[in-house]
Amino acid sequence: MGGRFSRCRDAAAHVCQYCGRPFCATHAHYVEDHEAVCTRKRCQAKHADLLLHIEYKGRVGERNRAGLCGIEECGPHPGFECSLCRGLFCGAHLMERMYPFTEGWVSIDRPVSICQRCWERRKIWRGRYLGVEGHLGRGGGQWPPAGGATPALQGVRQLLTTYPPSA
Repeated sequence: MGGRFSRCRDAAAHVCQYCGRPFCATHAHYVEDHEAVCTRKRCQAKHADLLLHIEYKGRVGERNRAGLCGIEECGPHPGFECSLCRGLFCGAHLMERMYPFTEGWVSIDRPVSICQRCWERRKIWRGRYLGVEGHLGRGGGQWPPAGGATPALQGVRQLLTTYPPSA
């Protein structure tokens, strides 16, 4: 069977490599060898982006081996490396930005040198759930909530610190 709240009653045949959810053969977007992608739009977008990014890295690598900047319209003298794709670019095609990295349940912004393509990819790969989609529920947001704890969370903390009740 599919997931707990799945409307599909077919037996799960695969587990999506992006969202980790089981899916049946009917709801398969892509299955080959050890790869399996479900039909959810977000997972399809990640799969398509990965294929495009592999192609992009190949083109950047070819240009870099010729001593050129990774961008097609640019000329020689790449002197800077993208922190994510490791392509070489000239100073005009690389930006210094704060990029969010996930360590466990914590998201930490770190300075990186990044090309435009890698900067745009973060929109697809970073969900509103600290990069691991669905693990903090459908309510969205980050953990802990910005601006401090909600009243419900404060109540849970109070309950945990006073349990078990003293006799």
